Amino acid sequence: MFGALDFLKIGVGAIAGAAIAYQVGHWSGERAGRAALTAEMQTAAQTAETERAADDAERKTLSDRDLCVRALRARGMPVDTCAGLRGVSRGQP
Repeated sequence: MFGALDFLKIGVGAIAGAAIAYQVGHWSGERAGRAALTAEMQTAAQTAETERAADDAERKTLSDRDLCVRALRARGMPVDTCAGLRGVSRGQP
């Protein structure tokens, strides 16, 4: 019949099989997680690109003074230095 050594062999085989099955499941789960993360990153990049295009279109319509005021206000600096740009057209150097 079965001896102690046979039961030990069956036990070791069962543990090895379970370890292999766990690893395969873990790897496939990791792959699915990576795919979801990649899709999320692509969606965020597309959204950022759309917002950037809208911002660029808006900036093209602003005067030099308005661009100066926005840049300085964003940095918390006084906008007095932009006064020299008032009335300067884009065509002049």
